[in-house]
Amino acid sequence: MKRITILADVWGQIYLFHPALVRHPPLHWDEVLLRAIPAVERARSLSDLVAVLNSLLFQPLRDPSSSATLSPVRPATSATGLRRVHEGWNEHGRPYIYRQAWQNVAEYACDPHITKVYAEGLHVHIHTTLAWPTAEAPPPLAFPSPGAKRARPMNQYRSSKLTQSRKAAKGWHTYAKNVAPLCLCVKQPVLSKRLWPMNRAARLLGLCKTWSVLAALFPLSNEELGEEWLAHWLPLIAAAPDQASFYHHMNVLAATLHDGHATAWHPDLHALPAPPVQAAEPHLPFPVPEAVRHLRKLGSDLAYMNPFAIPDRQTLREAFALLTGIRGLILDLRGYPRCHFPQELIRCLCRATVVSPCYAIPRICHPNHEFRQWRHIQYTVTPDCAYPLFSGPVVALIDATTQSAAEDFAMYLRNAERAVFVGAATPGCHGNAAYIDLPDGGWFSFSGMRVTWPDGAPFQGIGLAPDVAVDADATEYDNILAAGVEVLTRLVREPHGHTQ
Repeated sequence: MKRITILADVWGQIYLFHPALVRHPPLHWDEVLLRAIPAVERARSLSDLVAVLNSLLFQPLRDPSSSATLSPVRPATSATGLRRVHEGWNEHGRPYIYRQAWQNVAEYACDPHITKVYAEGLHVHIHTTLAWPTAEAPPPLAFPSPGAKRARPMNQYRSSKLTQSRKAAKGWHTYAKNVAPLCLCVKQPVLSKRLWPMNRAARLLGLCKTWSVLAALFPLSNEELGEEWLAHWLPLIAAAPDQASFYHHMNVLAATLHDGHATAWHPDLHALPAPPVQAAEPHLPFPVPEAVRHLRKLGSDLAYMNPFAIPDRQTLREAFALLTGIRGLILDLRGYPRCHFPQELIRCLCRATVVSPCYAIPRICHPNHEFRQWRHIQYTVTPDCAYPLFSGPVVALIDATTQSAAEDFAMYLRNAERAVFVGAATPGCHGNAAYIDLPDGGWFSFSGMRVTWPDGAPFQGIGLAPDVAVDADATEYDNILAAGVEVLTRLVREPHGHTQ
């Protein structure tokens, strides 16, 4: 497995940094590794290994400056031109918060030529610069054609015991900047049109590809996922007898990352649970406004709202405009949101300036973590009198299913000190997911960014603790909602019982 580790490292660095991988027509790099794995295992000597690397990995690049050799002599290369820069992981180049771009070599201090020496005197040279006139606009990036979209399982169906056991890495340092708005919608992963049966080579391809991306772009740990990490998992994946066993090992691997978004998924193996049966709405002889459908009165002066079921911003405003005469509001933040309007929600709840969580996306152009940078994002929400204001007490219901975008809004609420949180701790599963296509039509997902509180304290893997804890392991009776109503009633009845 030692030579497979070398192959995975070389293949991954070409995959991430060589310009030929995003030129037209794009190379089918997964297929290259599929052919290379058995060839490397058949190599009997170091010279045979060099020949395999050059014929199967470097020859398709058509780049004389990139090669495997037994000589330490570095080929002559240009230090000017363009190089690939990743801001998070985006395999197919579709519009998303994560992206890939060309940048001028002169903007970075690191050497654009990657040289690595492996055991037994193997030298690998990878030139990452695309020669391009400085006066011309960069060429478009070309990516492999994606296949059909497939729905990803929502994380409320995952084990709460697994997510609650995860702990975030310490020692992060983030700096807030106001930049373009961050898209926190749920992205559907895309699949390559080229699919292979999950034989031994395909299983090793899936692991090696996952490791290459995680080693470069996994944001939740300050420690590198080195070759020792890959060497630990290679024998287990190679010995997996079938597809189900492969995905089992990949999910065990995912659990070691302490990342609520990390999971390996295949639609043929992991069926989605049936959605809950919704009660039929009564047929009324008059039209019912959409906003009315998202509110429930609890007694004479309390109301209940699930803001994540509201389909658009206009309906959100109309729903808050209907709260006239309501003295207390319950916001149910449990479950994985279908819609997400955190800034609009905050403007409907207070007239103070509120800051968002801090988001940090890794930015890389070189495999050495010494040169890794971060794109920092934070928003400031200013008051807007165009939004209807509810100024009474607010209780927010949370539990282990409050994840991702739901936790994002919960962090806004906590920053604004605008709600009393009732229920159970959230798992800290926040940050837009990134997706790695696996060779049989499945995918591996992970959190593509760090998310912290405004003071830099980590959030992922820790979550948000309730102000009033409730035992969530109950029967069909919703004891979190019952406790929320009790707390809200007390806040409304007490003098100055507001949460703004």
